[in-house]
Amino acid sequence: MTQTDLSAPNAVTSPAVGPNSASSPDHQNHALKFCLVTQVLSGDCVVIQPLSQAGPQPERTLMFSNVTAPRMERRPNPGAIVSDSKDEPYAWEAREFVRRKVIGQMVAYSVEHSVAATPNRDYGVIYVGKTRDSENLTHSLITEGLVEVRKTGVRPSPILSALTVLEEQAKSAGKGKWNPDSLLDHVRDVKWSVDPIRQFVETRKGKRFNAIVENVRDGCTLRILLLPDFYYITLSITGIKTPVFQYDAISGTQTPEPLADEAKVYVEKRLLHREVQVVIEGVSGNQVMGSVFHPIKGNIAPYMLEDGIARINWSLQSVSSSKEAYIASENKAKTQMKGIWVNYEQSAFPILRQESREFQAVVVEINSADTITVLQGEKEQKIKFSSLRGPRLEDNKDRGKNFRPLYQIPCMYEAREFLRSKLIGERVTVSVDYVQPANEQFPEATCCTVTINGQNIAEQLVAKGLATVVKHRRDDDQRSRAYENLLHAENEAMKERIGVHSATKPVLRVADICGDIKLARNFYTGLTKGKSAAVVEHVAAAGRFRLYVKSAPCVLSFLLASIDAPKPERQINSQALPADPLGDEARKFSRWSLLQRDVSIKVEAMDRVGNFIGWLFTKDNVNFNVKLVKEGLATVSDNLSERHEYFNEITSAEKEAKESAKNLWALPGFQKSAQQTEEEVEVLDMDSSSERRINLIGAVVTEVGDNLKFYVQHTQDGPKVELLMSRLQENISKMIPATLAAIKPGEIVACKFSLDNQWYRAKVEKKVAPNQYQVYYIDYGNREKVYLNDICQLPGEFSLSSFPPNCHEYLLAFVKSPPRDDLKQDAREYFAHEILNKTFNLNFEYKIGGASAVSLFTTDEVDVGLTLVRNGKLLVQPRKEPKFKSVLEKYHAAELQAKTSRLNIWCYGDITEDPIGL
Repeated sequence: MTQTDLSAPNAVTSPAVGPNSASSPDHQNHALKFCLVTQVLSGDCVVIQPLSQAGPQPERTLMFSNVTAPRMERRPNPGAIVSDSKDEPYAWEAREFVRRKVIGQMVAYSVEHSVAATPNRDYGVIYVGKTRDSENLTHSLITEGLVEVRKTGVRPSPILSALTVLEEQAKSAGKGKWNPDSLLDHVRDVKWSVDPIRQFVETRKGKRFNAIVENVRDGCTLRILLLPDFYYITLSITGIKTPVFQYDAISGTQTPEPLADEAKVYVEKRLLHREVQVVIEGVSGNQVMGSVFHPIKGNIAPYMLEDGIARINWSLQSVSSSKEAYIASENKAKTQMKGIWVNYEQSAFPILRQESREFQAVVVEINSADTITVLQGEKEQKIKFSSLRGPRLEDNKDRGKNFRPLYQIPCMYEAREFLRSKLIGERVTVSVDYVQPANEQFPEATCCTVTINGQNIAEQLVAKGLATVVKHRRDDDQRSRAYENLLHAENEAMKERIGVHSATKPVLRVADICGDIKLARNFYTGLTKGKSAAVVEHVAAAGRFRLYVKSAPCVLSFLLASIDAPKPERQINSQALPADPLGDEARKFSRWSLLQRDVSIKVEAMDRVGNFIGWLFTKDNVNFNVKLVKEGLATVSDNLSERHEYFNEITSAEKEAKESAKNLWALPGFQKSAQQTEEEVEVLDMDSSSERRINLIGAVVTEVGDNLKFYVQHTQDGPKVELLMSRLQENISKMIPATLAAIKPGEIVACKFSLDNQWYRAKVEKKVAPNQYQVYYIDYGNREKVYLNDICQLPGEFSLSSFPPNCHEYLLAFVKSPPRDDLKQDAREYFAHEILNKTFNLNFEYKIGGASAVSLFTTDEVDVGLTLVRNGKLLVQPRKEPKFKSVLEKYHAAELQAKTSRLNIWCYGDITEDPIGL
């Protein structure tokens, strides 16, 4: 198609050539041809597609000979506010007179003259029909007073005289432009642009307008003239997307996508310069979105979808007519494999998940300014706000060693707090817009529009300047269903210069004192003077939290005082540790009750690594320590004094949970005292008179690991272990062999141990080969690689809720391995030889991370750790607590004795000295 600017047709002018010129014989001497009129540029110029027996030919411009039509207003140059020209009177009427008669019609025409300098332009006459007896369009224009006969530079001739007679008759009748009294009434007031475009759309949204399609940029983008107010707008057809032309800014060329040309021609043949109706439905960027209705066929979009030249896109939600018709038309094209679907397979072009496109959920966590976690039933799901980007750190800024994004990225905390106050614990409507595929940096993300009480949360966030809108490519359909509203909200925020658009972006100064005993001491006194307001930032376990204390301000680790709660599954030193019975359930209860909620805390103590210990109260002043005990998800520690202000309340809650057999109390064989010893919290005690507590528990060592780690079974659990193993062997014949689909990491199964061919309970840790898995025997502490045929599904009667794991993990207290690998391996082997499969008494001393460090004593009360140090196998691990002063003096004396005697690790001297320079 000839790329003529439709808004400036008068760039084309006719030369002073008439039928009597040397190169122009009479009309009757010119061959009659046929063409299809594709565009009408003005009252004396059209674009035609010549027809021949070989089919349609390339388009050409045809100027009407011997006449001049009034000039139409030209589109302003880029940057200009108004056009430098206006319509001449009756210019619009002349163009419309021709357009209504011939656009889209097959007509006869004759060429009277051509100019070599413009090879695609001819001069001639159009007959509105198929013969010379049909209406001569030039005569009709003159008769209606819409064009003027050219007199300058032409020779008199019979044809020119005939045209002049028609013109004189029109003048005498005061037709058209020859009526001086009506000239000003026939000059259009053309609006070439609309600003602000959003306001223009809002006042016309949902309304139907008459219009003319002036230009087709591509299959789904049209230049429209709205009538009768003469507004020129660029309109994107709502709900569909066609292949487009990719513009290369460097070369200035356009490269069509596959079928882009076909889509453009499809629309041009049906709509270009046709009278249509337009329903305005929204705005996207600087384009109006709307539906276009053909005068006979109606809405053009479903036809384009059915013929396979378009596909449904994100803006379908804005379509005011039946969306089902769009979906049905696209499905029909897919089924018939038309156009863009020629190679269609069922899984192609995924934009949305088919399941759960819209659902109700409760918000349980604000992950960031653009990501939240929702709870649907019992399932948590992380979702992103569609087309939204939260505050980011400016490029090239140093993050620093202790960088905390929530507090140190400008506006990140304010965005999180806005979402937290609006959403946490509230039920929202989640509408899935698209699924963002995984890449090397980020996992797959479900992108949604989230509303509460009909309000779009993302739009509110952007309006406050607390997030920005992702600028999608024009051909990117994966965007928010309310994308235009987000852009409008962002524009308003930018005008007001608020939030991330402000010149000044303050950041919070927050001290992170988690695990830092020196910093924690500085805050300790202030936090013990009463209740402090806080926000729960993280729930590590049922009774272990990370809090942001607003008054300090600081982030600290907080433990619930005077209770013992089961531990969830966790990672310690890169090793996965299984959950205690109901440990994961207890953590889930605390998480759903407290995460990112406003609370208050009452600090009573601090442990040796800087964890604060105390009582936590919800926004409704509910004592959460008591609540956990009342739910049977924790027990009361024996070290709680009867004179404590919460003693009666929390012990009554425990009694109630026990009598109701709630949770922990419903577990077979549950013993509070045995669990309590393992879960004891070592509180930092600065009193030099404090004494080391001795509470011996019998145990059998079942496995020895690295770094002086070992596993035991408590002797008091012996009968329970024997009963479990006996019943497990008896039920071997009833067990169902495991399948590849059923085995997943974390699954508790039954496995046959390779050394004795007996069956034991085990936890699947990972897959090491196509049919082989690494498992952890939860009742003995050892690990093994097991083939699939040696794994069975564990019957329900042997589950963790019925029989908690009988194996307990400990570290040897007051000692550490030598630094060299060979000596470390030798120490491990010696340690294993001394304790494996033997009975000892253990005494809890302190905790390292989540692991309990204990002393081991033989039945003859010999300290195993002290003996290993005396024999020169291990080093002493210093401790600062005053209560360990006396025992550590013995250990240091034993170490000095081994060093002096040059035993084992000391045989070549002091291995603790720095070897540099030797």
